[in-house]
Amino acid sequence: MKNGYLRVICGPMFSGKTSELLKRLERLDYANKKYVLFKPKFDDRYSKEEVVSHTNKSKKSVIVNNAQEMLDFLEENKDVLYVAIDETQFFKKSDKPNLIDIILKMKARGLDVMVNGLDLDSEGKPFSIMPDLMALSDEVIKLKAVCMFPGCGADAGMSYKKTKVQNKESGNVVELGESDDYEARCYLHWLLKD
Repeated sequence: MKNGYLRVICGPMFSGKTSELLKRLERLDYANKKYVLFKPKFDDRYSKEEVVSHTNKSKKSVIVNNAQEMLDFLEENKDVLYVAIDETQFFKKSDKPNLIDIILKMKARGLDVMVNGLDLDSEGKPFSIMPDLMALSDEVIKLKAVCMFPGCGADAGMSYKKTKVQNKESGNVVELGESDDYEARCYLHWLLKD
């Protein structure tokens, strides 16, 4: 049995996290490797059945309500060797078992797991389950976006919320959004808040 591996792709909104995940899955397609792509049911911004990037690349996914459903799927599909999970910040740390527990079980089975998600919320706080996954990972790929503040264009590591926050859970923003609601900003222009 081989060792499992956890790769975390993180960064702010519009940094290409989903595009990077889909690009890596294309490599698995070319290599004829069996994988599954999971997506939280909560995220239905572009499609209910597919993972879709902001650049309109897409791939069919298995929709799950919680992390346990991923393990259940893998029990029925033992030939899967690679697991990809989109938008992992939407999985609750309070779930029993939570995504961390499930990913550690996947790794113990020798599966390669690749997740993506926001590392920080729009308030600049570590987002949900992501800090734990980054700490437990074998590899972290931290992407940057381009600062959208007029005239800047610097590397952006922050997600700036342009509209009023409506929902919070444990201090973290948990609402879906697109370019009308969010933009990427460098730290300096994120601090300006307008």
